[in-house]
Amino acid sequence: MARQPQPSRPLRRGVDGYEYTEEQEDRLNRTFASVFSSNAGQEVLGYLRSITVNTAITPSDGGTNVLWHREGMRTLYGIIDNRVQQGHQANVKDTNNG
Repeated sequence: MARQPQPSRPLRRGVDGYEYTEEQEDRLNRTFASVFSSNAGQEVLGYLRSITVNTAITPSDGGTNVLWHREGMRTLYGIIDNRVQQGHQANVKDTNNG
């Protein structure tokens, strides 16, 4: 039997630039919040922030390749941090509505 086409669900662009259904986006955000809510998770986020956002690049650091690499690291940290915050907000909203 042939698979029936699924009704299309509206997609929205996530913080990472890819498109997800609302359910997929919500699940990703809640998963990030869950993983990084522990003390260990907070320590990892602090470490990642220290090597990405809290560092500066100087001309003696190696030129544009180093700059692009560092900006990629900062972007990835920003995606993680944003998803953690959105997951926490969704959990708080559930608590207030439940």
